[in-house]
Amino acid sequence: MRTLIFAVLLLGIYGTCFAQESPRLSLSFTNQQNSLPFTRMGPVHPGFELAYQPIQNQTSYGSAGWLFAVGAFHHGFPADGIYARAARQWTWKTGSFLDLTGSAGLGYLHTFTTEPVYWQNEAGEYVQKAQWGKPHLMPEVGVQATLFPNKRLSPFFNYRFAVETFYSHFLFVLPHNFYGFGLTYQLTQK
Repeated sequence: MRTLIFAVLLLGIYGTCFAQESPRLSLSFTNQQNSLPFTRMGPVHPGFELAYQPIQNQTSYGSAGWLFAVGAFHHGFPADGIYARAARQWTWKTGSFLDLTGSAGLGYLHTFTTEPVYWQNEAGEYVQKAQWGKPHLMPEVGVQATLFPNKRLSPFFNYRFAVETFYSHFLFVLPHNFYGFGLTYQLTQK
């Protein structure tokens, strides 16, 4: 069912990718935390994200568009993760020096525990279980500040708050904070 929902989401927005102007690629380095929003920034759990940002509906004050991204993070305990996400973005131009962006989206997170997992077989012995990971749905909201947005290569800082759903049978959701900094490359020059 989760795969069907994700496929419908991607198919519904697939057609808008071709009508875009000035697409961008970005690479960011992230710090992932399991905490409530803005409550802490350490310790560092490194990760990265690669994103494609087609832009549409450009106006004098900004634009609205989509972001498609894949990424990974190393948390150590309890799990490491890889993810794919799609987000709708709204960008407000504050001048030639700074753009501010808000976003809301949905993603798929697959986590892998970093410790061995054991289960009890029919003979009552504990044996190590194969590690295939665990799928999760991950809705999110975020903000981003991009410096020198009219340049071909622009640095940015972003923050995303995501909620990992179906975490376990006793804890339904797990909050995630992603702090990222990176570079955006404009594929076509304005």
